[in-house]
Amino acid sequence: MAEDSVEPTNMETPPMPRMLVLKVAVAVMGILLLAGFALVVTTIVSRVSNPQAAARVIGPGGQFGLTEVAIERGDIIRSVNLNEDRAAIHIAGEKGEEVIILNVKSGAELGRFRLRPLTGLADAAKR
Repeated sequence: MAEDSVEPTNMETPPMPRMLVLKVAVAVMGILLLAGFALVVTTIVSRVSNPQAAARVIGPGGQFGLTEVAIERGDIIRSVNLNEDRAAIHIAGEKGEEVIILNVKSGAELGRFRLRPLTGLADAAKR
């Protein structure tokens, strides 16, 4: 007798419903991977082709308009530093020195840092 005529036992054959679920799960995950990759490539291409659209500014005409920064009368602006989306204005006045942080794209004031001397030596340098 040939060995091919022996019937397989239950241990040798996988149950069919589980194999079908596995195949469907693998197909769905493959489709999700392809869709995610296509989304990433599309986003990169659109941002490279139109960089101004990625950095949208608030307001009509692409500008935020007029923003008023409250500075006391007699205060001196010591420096202004800019980067892509923030501005820092260093002012000095009777109350001391402050650094004002602004959002360049919207014109909103994000916060202020009040600088105060820890010793009399730092205060004497101002005089």
